[in-house]
Amino acid sequence: MLALIKYFFKASFRDKTFLFFDWIFPVALITAIAIFTRGKSYSTFFLPSLMAFLLLQNLIYAIPYRIAQFRENSVLHIIAEEGNITLFTMAFLITRVILVALQGALFLPIGILILKPAIEIKPEWVFFAFVFSLFAIGGFSMLIAVFAKNANSAYGLAQLFYISLSALSGIFYPLESYPKILRVIGEILPLSSSRSLMEYALLSGGEVPLKECIYLFVFGIVTLFIGAILFKRVLNSRYKVVDVIPN
Repeated sequence: MLALIKYFFKASFRDKTFLFFDWIFPVALITAIAIFTRGKSYSTFFLPSLMAFLLLQNLIYAIPYRIAQFRENSVLHIIAEEGNITLFTMAFLITRVILVALQGALFLPIGILILKPAIEIKPEWVFFAFVFSLFAIGGFSMLIAVFAKNANSAYGLAQLFYISLSALSGIFYPLESYPKILRVIGEILPLSSSRSLMEYALLSGGEVPLKECIYLFVFGIVTLFIGAILFKRVLNSRYKVVDVIPN
């Protein structure tokens, strides 16, 4: 397991595209926003949005795209015949969790330094916000991976949901300013609950977001369960694999 995690970790830094979007693009985005909003009310609004947005970006592209690559390059075929698919998949997902944690630890202080928002950090809720958000958005990303037959379709599906979730979840503009029908849609999306958790964790005031915690937990359970079952069926149909979901 540890050797696989090390392999995936190193591989994530060898891919120039993921290297740019995971580590360079966030700083560019923070800087661009800060040019116009530093120290103003929008910078305070945008900081929790930034954390939820980066978490979405890290997971919704990497998980479907990488798994599709493994299928295209026959890596899953080899693992299915000679290794353990469950171990392989878990090591890959753990690596993404580590990378998201590193991103949060790096870009949260950078965002605070550059944006100059009015904050009141609740450390335990920062932890809860990342855990529940990882669980829900990671599960949704796994579900997307099941329907991606190749790397191109994985990228296309990821792009579709990335843009849709970002636009409808109140990431760049408050949900209150949306038309009613879009506001209703936005409120049921996991990214909006993730942003609400981040907002409570980083800013002062507000009610304890227990509803959002429960929603993200249930959403993560459902999407991971469905994704695992469908992923097992896909692998069984192609490679006759039986160990994706341990009995």
